[in-house]
Amino acid sequence: MPVPVRRIRPGEIIEASDLTTIRLSLDRAGAGFIASADALIGQSPRRQLSTGRLVQVGSVGAPIVVQRNRPVTLDAAFAELADPRARLLVNERSGRAAVQIPTTSVMLDDGEVERRVRLIRPMEAQNIPIRLLGETHWVEAERDAFASAWAAEVAEVPEFHDATLHMVTGLLLPIWKRLPNESTRVYRLQTDTGERVIGRRVSPAWVAQATATGASALTPDDAFTALMDGRTVLDLAEGLQLRRARVMGANRIELSGFTDTMRERLTAYGLFHEIISWKLRMFVPTDAAGVAVLGRILDRWPLERIGEREAA
Repeated sequence: MPVPVRRIRPGEIIEASDLTTIRLSLDRAGAGFIASADALIGQSPRRQLSTGRLVQVGSVGAPIVVQRNRPVTLDAAFAELADPRARLLVNERSGRAAVQIPTTSVMLDDGEVERRVRLIRPMEAQNIPIRLLGETHWVEAERDAFASAWAAEVAEVPEFHDATLHMVTGLLLPIWKRLPNESTRVYRLQTDTGERVIGRRVSPAWVAQATATGASALTPDDAFTALMDGRTVLDLAEGLQLRRARVMGANRIELSGFTDTMRERLTAYGLFHEIISWKLRMFVPTDAAGVAVLGRILDRWPLERIGEREAA
């Protein structure tokens, strides 16, 4: 059984030199411990690993990738004013700034054309129907007030953000056909310690399916990421299914297969519903609350199968 030869803290990458092997029967060790050093090398602890102690399953995971944030500069925001239809906005409630620019309209299921505008903010952009803009707290602002609000928000953006990157490395040719088809791009990375990694990037959903020994397992965070990516379909217990759907020009996570008796519970879990083309459809929020809502769904209706499809 592999055990650390030193104390390994969260955020560090486990190397072969950090491990040694002790003789211990699986019966004596008990279930729930990692039995292979290969399963530890290249992983990062989720909590501190003690010297000479067996490593529990779930206490390590994929390393975190640190990426640089690139907010929209104030000059780039003002450059949007070259379009005479652009407007500078400030949110009366939050104090945040946005540039409103025109964008494409969409046709709804009933044939009505929905006119929209695009709000550009320092770290994101979103399309919003013009009819809903009046119900928000966005108001037109003077140039100086806008610049002050924009600069304040940019100053709050951290230089870097963390993201989890799943890679398949090593001798890939013998298993190439088993890798997902959505991307054949090969990545070459280098860690802060100088270690070089080359391999294929794969989705969290594919990792969960490829490493599952029994029932499929996927954390709510990974499920949210996989669903928003658009190439993953999650089949749950009792015939429920989660997938990304394009609704009114926006990507949503739709839950299908529910019955009338489930509706009240699903609403209590945080899902919202809309009647589209005379059909009731239910969706998981795609904002910060979405991960928690997915967690409640997966707790009540466990994941049974992870499927792939072309991005919606």
